[in-house]
Amino acid sequence: MRVTVPADLKRRAERAGFALYALLGAYLVGAQITGNLTHTVAPPSPATASASSPATSSAIAVPALTPSASLGPALTPTPGAQPTPAPVMVAAYQNAGRRFAALTVSPGHTLTAPISGIASVVLYQFLAGEIRVGSNVPSEPFFPYITITSDDRRVILRPGALDRDVKLIVKDGQPVAAGSPLFTVVGAGPSSWRTFYDSAVAAQVIASVTDRSSGAEVDPVPFFMR
Repeated sequence: MRVTVPADLKRRAERAGFALYALLGAYLVGAQITGNLTHTVAPPSPATASASSPATSSAIAVPALTPSASLGPALTPTPGAQPTPAPVMVAAYQNAGRRFAALTVSPGHTLTAPISGIASVVLYQFLAGEIRVGSNVPSEPFFPYITITSDDRRVILRPGALDRDVKLIVKDGQPVAAGSPLFTVVGAGPSSWRTFYDSAVAAQVIASVTDRSSGAEVDPVPFFMR
């Protein structure tokens, strides 16, 4: 059986369907626009932010510092001043069981009397292998012995050759006080002790001290260390 739809009803149905179709289209378009807006303003997830942001330690490159060749020439350290040697160096010396003081004296230094007393000056020469006193051979050196005698001590100093190694200041028989000048060392020649007794002696003066009352030796080193 065939049913005939009135033309007026058919037109109404078509209009309703078109309106429903338009409404559905509008809804879909609105939903798409809303989704785009939401995706645009949404913040990145923490994982995404960590992956996309560089680490702070690698963000700034620090250039390596290298020495510059334009800083000027290297400074050469200045050597310190060398200490000035003492004008008199005193050492203990022994020979034939006797005690002496070996004095190494810088040329130009004047040796002074270690005690007060009366000075005695005796000149010796070494002739034909013998020690002579009172001789006068101008071609051979004279070696002075300077003795200072006090009430209780006798000090004997034996420097090198007269005029060549020492210049006498004190005179025979002269009273002297401790600290009075006796002679000036003018050369590096050794004491007469080297010529007379010991060829190994290098000191400019060999000195000895004795006790006058007993004649016993006294350690002479302290007398010249003052």
